[in-house]
Amino acid sequence: MDSVETIKVATLQAQQHLTTDEDALLAAFRSLTMEQANILAQWTLQRYDARPDRLDWQQLLARIANFVDGGLLGMYSELLTRELFWPGAMYRGADPASRDHLIRRVEDRAPDRKALNDLLLCLAWIGDETVQDLFRSWRVHPPAWRTALYSPPESYAVEADWELTPAGERRDLFYTTSYELVAVDRTVGMEGANPVRAAVSEPVAGKECGWCGRNLSILFALDLRDSRLAFLGLSGTSLHIARCDFCSPYATVFTDVDLEGDVRWSASNGPQPVDFDSGWAEYPLVGRQLVLGPRRRTSAETVGIYQGAHNSELGGHPDWIQDAEYPACPECQRRMTFIGQVETDDVIENAEGITSAFLCAECGQAATTYQQT
Repeated sequence: MDSVETIKVATLQAQQHLTTDEDALLAAFRSLTMEQANILAQWTLQRYDARPDRLDWQQLLARIANFVDGGLLGMYSELLTRELFWPGAMYRGADPASRDHLIRRVEDRAPDRKALNDLLLCLAWIGDETVQDLFRSWRVHPPAWRTALYSPPESYAVEADWELTPAGERRDLFYTTSYELVAVDRTVGMEGANPVRAAVSEPVAGKECGWCGRNLSILFALDLRDSRLAFLGLSGTSLHIARCDFCSPYATVFTDVDLEGDVRWSASNGPQPVDFDSGWAEYPLVGRQLVLGPRRRTSAETVGIYQGAHNSELGGHPDWIQDAEYPACPECQRRMTFIGQVETDDVIENAEGITSAFLCAECGQAATTYQQT
């Protein structure tokens, strides 16, 4: 069975709530050629036309775009004709003509809040110089339809993991390189030492949480001397990012870090922000330890596909379960850069949620956040 047939069968099985082979499905998406991506997209649109009430057809189109750079090129006129604007990640890498069509939809027809939201997300995922110019102009001169939104139009860039700086330049909040994080038992045959340990779950001796008093535990331990981690652009020997097993699932936790492996509670956390007497429980990531696996085909493989496995990664785009949640560095107030994430189900079977790690290397600040459905 070729990659296209494997994905078709898995999609139809999932719609019937049947178990699918996630490893085989992942391999199929990663092996798609441009021609196969186009064939699969045409099949998906035919299925959508028969059952437009099923959102999973649109999600499949987004996965094609996320796994194959330019995988929907030549198909965008079909999407626009059908007014398919969600998920916005479908338009990652869209052509200029499609971009201009989206802009006209925003500016000429003054769509309602829902339509505006979807169209702006599409433009954010395109994110080219024309879109950047447009977002800059809307920031300086808010359009009349701004009042229909809960947040300014330029802020939609953050949902596609970039932002406009105060000077109006694009600043990416993600790395274009991404590696899957896999359980140790899946690295059989991989040569050499592994530069990443994730969900280490070992306490940091003498480094306590300033809120609950428990020892911090290591979420990421990175050997920066390994050439595979050069894409991070960090000149040092090691980076450790820690979390509190009790507090981190309920609040953003900041730590002071350096590039020689030191990590400690940050005074920037301030006073305890929540009432820990409310019955909340400790939530340690104890189970399968994760290490560096294969390099992902694109930086966007995990975008918008939260489904319970294989989303753990170093680098790339985060998979936001809710809205994008980039912590602001407590020192410089800039949004922190996404380093990686641990999908709980990759560590503890049938558990949910994603713990994400962020870094402001200039200020020596790291942070962790947690989202779940």
